[in-house]
Amino acid sequence: MRDYSFARQPASPPTEPVMLSRPHPDSELLFAWDSYTAAATAFEVASDEDGKPYETIMDTLADRIERIKARTMEGVEVQLRYVFACHMDTKDAWNSAVHDEDVSEALAAKLEGDCIGRTLWAMIQNAKKAGGAQ
Repeated sequence: MRDYSFARQPASPPTEPVMLSRPHPDSELLFAWDSYTAAATAFEVASDEDGKPYETIMDTLADRIERIKARTMEGVEVQLRYVFACHMDTKDAWNSAVHDEDVSEALAAKLEGDCIGRTLWAMIQNAKKAGGAQ
């Protein structure tokens, strides 16, 4: 999980004014992504009946991820990961996009024949590098 410590309030009233750090420019998008992946993980382990509320949550968060304008490379990377997982529509792609696992042999084989998937994966790697350089 990302650090959302900027949202924490002091335990007791401060005696002097408190300067809160500025939130990350993509905090809403990053929060939506973290919430989406948490709901998806819960959906994966839930029974069919128990999974329905998580599907609804995922749909709502997916709409947010698609509509929020990314302001940083970290935000762009999140949106690229979402699009990649949706486009490839496999468990291996999900694990690589969401859990940052290495590309499996099966996914690598699928990417060989999918120029959009290959390009999206390359863009994710580039955004990840560029985001680390900010």
